[in-house]
Amino acid sequence: MPTLDGHKLAILSFHKIGEPPPGGWTTWFYIPEETFIRQLTYLEANGWQVIDQSRFLKGLEDPESLPRRSSLLTFDDGYRSMRTVALPLLKRFAFPSILFVPTNYIGGRDTFGSGRNPSEPICDWDDLKVLESEGVSIQSHGASHRHFSEMNLEEQKAELLHSQAALEDGLGHPVEIFAFPYGDDGANPEALRKELEQAGYRAACLYRGGPISFPLTNPFRLPRLAMGPDTDLEAALERGEFIPLPSSLSCTSTADTHGVPSASVNCSPVPKDSETVARALEPGDPTARLTQP
Repeated sequence: MPTLDGHKLAILSFHKIGEPPPGGWTTWFYIPEETFIRQLTYLEANGWQVIDQSRFLKGLEDPESLPRRSSLLTFDDGYRSMRTVALPLLKRFAFPSILFVPTNYIGGRDTFGSGRNPSEPICDWDDLKVLESEGVSIQSHGASHRHFSEMNLEEQKAELLHSQAALEDGLGHPVEIFAFPYGDDGANPEALRKELEQAGYRAACLYRGGPISFPLTNPFRLPRLAMGPDTDLEAALERGEFIPLPSSLSCTSTADTHGVPSASVNCSPVPKDSETVARALEPGDPTARLTQP
């Protein structure tokens, strides 16, 4: 994929590493440990340097400071398996990462899944502090894990500020990166960008899309490669074969000559129903991979 300065940044978005809980069932969002290890091994073996939050933020402003192939590992929703399953594997590779947490659920369970996925515990404050001490930066995934397209601007602003304040009070450091629940940044991304900037955020992430080309036009609509058990990293990172940002309804920007969305793509959000999201994300027929109890 050609870029203006030869640099590429791939933000990978994971959810759950390991097996479902007892009594649960498998969905596309679960990545077995062996598969996760293979994915991390691919990055290490193919020159994708995994960077941390600080280098990522610096690189958005100064792309030349980044390795030519940079990867940022992100995890959504704050599942406790991040500490018990994913963290030991990340430490094996000495890879830093970011965990996006919906603050209303800290120490609770993921009731926002609406029964489409097995209910799992969310990290408590002790878990988050341990993760941070081991190289996992804790950042905001909102407070309520609601769709921004269902909120007015004042409600969106409250999500940004309340989640930021909770994490900063609980962990004692600035919170500067936001990940939109469901990849949904609402009906007016430009107005929301102003609120993000005023709150002190320096970047915000969507869900789906591929590697980022530079120069950036909007650091508050960054695509992330949706990671599942069948994600082919070579195809996604080398050949531009990945699940694109939604293109229906409101997509107003262009893609590059390889069909890769730029970081400034303005598209409709992914579906609200997590099972529908999984069906949309999976190549081919997803029904073979989604099994209800």
